[in-house]
Amino acid sequence: MTFFSASFQTVLLRYFLMMAVIIVAFTAGYPMLAVLAFPIFISAFTAVSFTSKTSQAKQEKMRKDVKEINMVNTAA
Repeated sequence: MTFFSASFQTVLLRYFLMMAVIIVAFTAGYPMLAVLAFPIFISAFTAVSFTSKTSQAKQEKMRKDVKEINMVNTAA
């Protein structure tokens, strides 16, 4: 779990999910169920990403490749 690494699309989907939970709770007549929207709001606000460590390791590898390519391009 890493903070501030979720994509904009994920944050937007969490926002819509939060709004749907609130609307359904008040429409059904159970406003206390709207409390369930708070964890969704916090996860959207902090942009928590629940990806595994292996995908991050692949990103690190790509960054090294880019640095090597830049070094080759600048040497020419």
